[in-house]
Amino acid sequence: MIPAVLLLQLATATAPRPTTRCAMLSDSVVANAAMPSRAMGFARSMNRECRNDFAALFRAGRALSHSASFKGTQRNYTLRDQAQRLLDRATTLHPRDAVAWLEYGILLRKIGGIQIDAQRAIQRALDLAEQYPDSTDPTLLATLDLQRARYFQDLVDRQRWLKIPAGLGVTTPSCSAIGAFCENYTRPAQFNQTLKDAPHLDDGLGQRREDLLRLYNRVIAYDPRNQEAAERVARELALAGEWEHLGAFAAKAQGRGVRTYANGGRYDGEWLSPFEQPRDSCVPQIMKSKIRKASPSAGS
Repeated sequence: MIPAVLLLQLATATAPRPTTRCAMLSDSVVANAAMPSRAMGFARSMNRECRNDFAALFRAGRALSHSASFKGTQRNYTLRDQAQRLLDRATTLHPRDAVAWLEYGILLRKIGGIQIDAQRAIQRALDLAEQYPDSTDPTLLATLDLQRARYFQDLVDRQRWLKIPAGLGVTTPSCSAIGAFCENYTRPAQFNQTLKDAPHLDDGLGQRREDLLRLYNRVIAYDPRNQEAAERVARELALAGEWEHLGAFAAKAQGRGVRTYANGGRYDGEWLSPFEQPRDSCVPQIMKSKIRKASPSAGS
């Protein structure tokens, strides 16, 4: 049985919007969002005349936000400023709208500065989606969980390579005045193995990574063709050397029409930095041809 609130959303989405002054202004903002010199006049008019029209404010604010980027240019400053005014009013009018809070949080991240307000807005969207899941589109739930996963990904990546330097003592006279990392040059193989075996600085890293993968897999459950989630799962499996698991995951992704670097999709360095990219000695033969085929250097 379809919840009543979802039926209302579907009916609203398919019903023709009335041609009101605010709807026309919103349409003008959307049509000119890529050209701030044209869009700003319409946006300012909306701030004055459409203070209580949530749909118009939200639609225009989202369009301006999507047109803006993180770069510190005058164009982006102008777009982000007007988008913030519109979306701030929209969340005030509908404080339980998860989509509005998500868009507002993403915009605040683009604006920069202290990110606590952005994180609070995104968390508000997550809480609302969990509190009222029947009223939230699965694609939006995927977007919300992907936002959360990006936050946890940053934490995992910051801690991934940090180790407690136990056992990295200086044992050669030439290194006595330099320090333990001198051994990286005098005896690199021994040093690297010792560093690899050293415990992580964050003893909860394993659980953080499991939680991260759980979020990505939930995104895929909501949105089976989500490219970013699939590529990020593949990245995590590659970094952990879980090649059999990666091969199985890539095959399933390919069955859904999603390509990762492990099944012939892109391998552009966005998900794996040069430091992280698998070396031939670490990659099973069954995976080598697929990874090389997907590499941008292949055939160049």
